[in-house]
Amino acid sequence: RTEVMDLKDKYENGLEKLVTTELSVEGMQQELTDLKPKLIEKNKEVGDMMVVVNAEKEKTQKVADVVAGDEAVASEAAARANAIKEDCEKDLAAAMPALNAALAALDTLTGKDVAEIKAMK
Repeated sequence: RTEVMDLKDKYENGLEKLVTTELSVEGMQQELTDLKPKLIEKNKEVGDMMVVVNAEKEKTQKVADVVAGDEAVASEAAARANAIKEDCEKDLAAAMPALNAALAALDTLTGKDVAEIKAMK
């Protein structure tokens, strides 16, 4: 008799768990059914956003290509300007000794020398 009661209790507990689980599953299925339209709407929004993103990506790539071209032109111009600068610095380095010599010669002139030069005119 006790054994039969234990089996009956196990059966009733199992049956109760099955009923509870079934109710939980039904609740979850209803929740999923309720969320399905929202999911469809969000998927549509994502699809629309992807179209915009892809269009913007193409525009961005075009701008990036233009910028890369401008960068190449600017780099070339900078290289030419640097070459001119180096050439000017070389010419300046060659001229500086002559300038320094001329300044040193001016420092050796006296008032008498200046008067003599004026008299030659």
